[in-house]
Amino acid sequence: MEHSKYVVAVSGGVDSMVLLDMLAHSQILNASGSQIAKEGLIVAHFDHGIRTDSHLDEALVRAAAGQYGLPYEVERASLRANSSEADAREARYKFLRKCCSKHSAQLITAHHQDDVLETMLLNLIRGTGWRGLVSLDSTNQIWRPLLNTPKSELVDYAKQHGIQWREDSTNTNEAYLRNYIRRTLLPAMQARKPDVRKELAVIYKATKTLKTNIATELHNIINNLPSDSIPRYLFIMWPDAVGLEVIYTLLAKLDDSWHPTRFQLEKTLHFIKTGLNGKKLEVSKQLRVELQTSTLQFKKA
Repeated sequence: MEHSKYVVAVSGGVDSMVLLDMLAHSQILNASGSQIAKEGLIVAHFDHGIRTDSHLDEALVRAAAGQYGLPYEVERASLRANSSEADAREARYKFLRKCCSKHSAQLITAHHQDDVLETMLLNLIRGTGWRGLVSLDSTNQIWRPLLNTPKSELVDYAKQHGIQWREDSTNTNEAYLRNYIRRTLLPAMQARKPDVRKELAVIYKATKTLKTNIATELHNIINNLPSDSIPRYLFIMWPDAVGLEVIYTLLAKLDDSWHPTRFQLEKTLHFIKTGLNGKKLEVSKQLRVELQTSTLQFKKA
């Protein structure tokens, strides 16, 4: 689906400032190879309120939007300094989705190749399974045009074109797992195996193909399920790998912001197989499974 309007998520960091400049100068084409009209761009900035100097990021992005002559959306939260990455992400995307709804637009983010590799390792550590290897991909809701571009190229572009950006001081805090991966783990892996980034990129590409094949099979399975109560015996008859994928897909339909660990999925599958009639399992704050004697229902709380 082609869009005529795009909300560009701009934090003030080098990645998003370069993305904004490229879009404003029509250097990025849409899926059909056409130029994106500058008139269709909306700049969106979310201030988490975690850092005392974050207002300087907002001022920079606001000035850039004005320089390019683009509409500007902003929201400020008051997250604590010890807020988790998940809480910050949830708050940011809630704002961005609201902007997209307001403008009937698709979201564009500046995630790049380095982000892809870091996210792969992050999700492997968290135990999110194969889906975690390809969680950073473009979708109908979010377009990520820089996924094949290394960060080093974005920095070079910024320097060559005189683009200003701000460094987020929290990016040096290795209490955040992503920062530890970026600053310590990935460099250590590269020191032992210089080609590790290329090999991770190959795994990412192969897993994207696998994702497409699995999605086709799941579509066929789920289309043949009852729309309301699902027979429990199916989850007993299926291989566990199939049952886990069906659980993930059905619950994600109810809450697309849900990012389960393998432990959560396995716990849910075990509950479906062995739970008693009338029992409920709170899978997350938003999702639950309710059992009857021979059937089950997935519900949003």
